[in-house]
This record gives sequence, structure tokens and C-alpha cells, in this order.
Amino acid sequence: MTVIHRALNYTRGIELARYILSSFYDEEYDIFCDLCNKLRYYSFTKLYDPQPYTVLHDYIDLFVQNVSYFEEEINFILHEVKKENYKQAIDSFKYENGIDLTGYREPDYDNVLICKSKDHEKCNCHACVSLSGYLELIASKYFEGNSKAKDAAWHILMNNRYFLRDFHERLGEFIKENLDELINRYPDCFDINRRIKRKDYWKKWIRNGIIHRDRAKCVIRREDLSYELSTDPDPNIDHIVALDKFGTNDPTNLQLLCKKCNLEKSTKSTTTDWDIPLWDLDEDE
Repeated sequence: MTVIHRALNYTRGIELARYILSSFYDEEYDIFCDLCNKLRYYSFTKLYDPQPYTVLHDYIDLFVQNVSYFEEEINFILHEVKKENYKQAIDSFKYENGIDLTGYREPDYDNVLICKSKDHEKCNCHACVSLSGYLELIASKYFEGNSKAKDAAWHILMNNRYFLRDFHERLGEFIKENLDELINRYPDCFDINRRIKRKDYWKKWIRNGIIHRDRAKCVIRREDLSYELSTDPDPNIDHIVALDKFGTNDPTNLQLLCKKCNLEKSTKSTTTDWDIPLWDLDEDE
């Protein structure tokens, strides 16, 4: 199996994940409503037929689109900040957003100060052109960092199973409240009981991803399932929010359980925040 290695910006990802959690639990429904509308009209089928780009990826994308202040910040610098403070304001923006431009030539701030143009974005003098080019470079690094930050935030939230439970319970409320419309739009996604159809099997990438996240352990009893997983092609991958409770097949609604816990859990939305520390803090050998 090919292992993909990807750079993640955890510095900004942690901050992004914190904002998302704060927004979600502070009852700010606007962005979640945007997600529901996107699912309603465009992408509901992924809740039945799981895709690598999950519903949580969609939510993070919408969140970033709604709270991206790049253009506002740059416009503020160019139109509200005094020329003599450009360098300080731009350096502060780079620092706050983790943008490292070491080795790149800075704008000619001294001649920007001398330039009499009131619109530096349209001015063709050497100093203003250098300033515009530098801001474009900052923009490219900012949005490149956004992609890495979004990936990092997704990994952080994907490991927060209590959040995933709450997220999918709220998503289940949307499905329940709009059930007739959704069945009419996406009849192939629902079964005879008016719930999202259960998948007959899990694709290998889903199986591997859930096993890797849950460390091949039952998330409730913490039983080691390594041997069972090596011999059973169909492990007990469980829906955190049950399909009977309007849960979905999205990978972010899945967890690994032993057979006993899977049977006992039934339709309850049960999960834990247990994990394995890198080392025992009490160990000193």
C-alpha cells in the first residue's frame, strides 16, 4: 500500500480547529446551515456513498470562506494604515499568519513613502509595483497555508470523537426535519425504513483510515483488535450516530468497536475520547 506524506500546518490548524469548535458549540448555525443547504442541493449522496473528501471537509471549507479576512486585512493596510507604518503592519500580518518570506526581497518602503499616488495598487512606479508584487506573494503563501491548515484542522477534529458525535447528531436533525424532501431528491440513498441505506462493505481506504485513527482498539472497551483485524475482512466499523437515528455513512461518523460493544451499543450514540499516549508520564526507566 502506498503511504501518502503531506505537509500540515498545525500552528494555524490548531487555531482553525479552535475557532470551528467555538462556532459550533456557541450555537452559531449560519455556517452549519450553509453546509446543510449544500448537502440538500448538491452533495447529499456522499452521506450514503462515502467519499475521501468528507462532509467535515465541506464544513471546514465553508467556515474558512466565511471567516477569511485576507482581502479585508490587505485593504485595511493599504487604505487605512499610514504609509510610514506599512512595513510594521505587513510584518505583523505575516507573523500572525505564519508566513515566512525569508530570502525574498521586501518592497521599497522608503520610495513608497515618497510616492504621491493615493492608490498604490494602480500606480506603476517601481516602489508601488514592488509593493503589489510582495502582497501577491503574501497572498499565495497565505492561501497555500490555508490548505495546509484546513488539512491539519480536519485531522485534529477527526480525532475528537465527541465532536464528531455532536456534529452528526446535528446533521441527523437536518435529515429528519427535511426527510420527505431529501427522499424525493435522492431516493437511491434511502431504504424502505426511510433511513440512509447501510453500506454492504467498507472500501479499503475507509477501513484502513478508521483502524489507524483508533489504533486498532475498540474505542469503548479498549480491547486490542489487531489479531481480529488481520483475519477478519469485515471489521466491526460502527456508526457513531446510528443510521436508525438519522446517522450517515460519512467516514467522520465511523469508529472501531469490538463485536460485544457493537451489539450492546445498538442505536445509542456512544463513543469515548480515549486514546493512547506516546509514553506513560509515570514511567521513569
